[in-house]
Amino acid sequence: MLPASLVLVLASLLLAELAASPALAFDPPTYNATVWKAFAAKTLLTPFPELHTDPYEASPPINTTWPAVPVCAVVYPNEPDRSSYKLATFPTRAAAEAAPATFVTHLHPCGLCSTTQDLAVYMAKPDLTDPVRKCGLETAFDKKLALDCLLDIGFSKPCAQIWMYDAINSFKHCLEPCIKAWIEHTPNNVPPNSYNMNPCLACDQEKSGPVFGVVAARIRRDSGLRSSINRPPSSIANITHYYY
Repeated sequence: MLPASLVLVLASLLLAELAASPALAFDPPTYNATVWKAFAAKTLLTPFPELHTDPYEASPPINTTWPAVPVCAVVYPNEPDRSSYKLATFPTRAAAEAAPATFVTHLHPCGLCSTTQDLAVYMAKPDLTDPVRKCGLETAFDKKLALDCLLDIGFSKPCAQIWMYDAINSFKHCLEPCIKAWIEHTPNNVPPNSYNMNPCLACDQEKSGPVFGVVAARIRRDSGLRSSINRPPSSIANITHYYY
């Protein structure tokens, strides 16, 4: 029999190893068509207004300092009927989870892409890089074509509009690295399976990401969703979507 002191040491080492193990990081589930189709079919009772001006050209510039604590939640006012819903920003996750018929849908305040329709798009299409890039190229010729392209992906109109303006801004600032990545079929992460984004995605995140994040609000990792862009497990919020 091992001495008690040695058992304690081994137990401590095992616990430390388990605590550091990536297996204990949040492992986002994959949602099937039943789930995302249910979310896509819901009606938002207080729709967002359309976005008629480019937020990247705002004067003064948009404050991109993201409040860390608030969360956006789906609220079902007619529970158990979940065909319609409202969106509400709560001061903390605990406050949202304590409210009746209320479910946290992503970290940070609500915005144009917080709708369940847009959540459904993110669920159904884990890799939006290529389809959104295709729509983004349309902005060089016709904004309406670009917007229609984004609407065809399934986004709500206000969400499609901020995606369009994101593409316009990235076209201005990231054209060279993005054309190069497109021609060379560069993977999203370089080297593959690392957390380093390719130069196009890195440029987009730096030049367009801050404004997009504040205006759109919903991004994959803050919604607990997988992405085709490899991210550190610690950056993915522990949020699940079984409130459909």
